[in-house]
Amino acid sequence: MPIERFQIDNYSKEENNLLEYVIKVANEFAPDIVLEENGTPYKVESQAPLIFKR
Repeated sequence: MPIERFQIDNYSKEENNLLEYVIKVANEFAPDIVLEENGTPYKVESQAPLIFKR
């Protein structure tokens, strides 16, 4: 069953599990890309879903 609204300060176990899954998917399919000084790109952990995880 989908979660309609996340709690603001205290996530339920179901919400926390869903956020962990979203973080894994985001890191696999939409990681942040950082450029080194020499211009070489490399993947880093996606920051987008972490705004929900405190």
